[in-house]
Amino acid sequence: MSGTMSRILGDEEIMRMALPAIRADYTAAETYVHDGGPVRCPITVFTGDNDTRTSLDAARRWREHTTGAFDFHVFPGGHFFVAEQSPAILKLIRDKIANS
Repeated sequence: MSGTMSRILGDEEIMRMALPAIRADYTAAETYVHDGGPVRCPITVFTGDNDTRTSLDAARRWREHTTGAFDFHVFPGGHFFVAEQSPAILKLIRDKIANS
């Protein structure tokens, strides 16, 4: 998915240290089940316009998970758009906190 440099993936020692955490993340994501209704807190979604893993429609459906405010922001990039868009994302977060 182009999120990890190939030299890191090829480093056996780094992978041996990282794989348990990566596996745990995937297990949590694959097995989590929300058993309640929508939350009341606001939700802000950041997504990439060229993400092959999460469509814009799927990202917008986070709206269904809150009765609070919902903000939706689309940035240029794929699944790991955050790496390239971090200045803009951080500005949005700072502005949101400042105006809360």
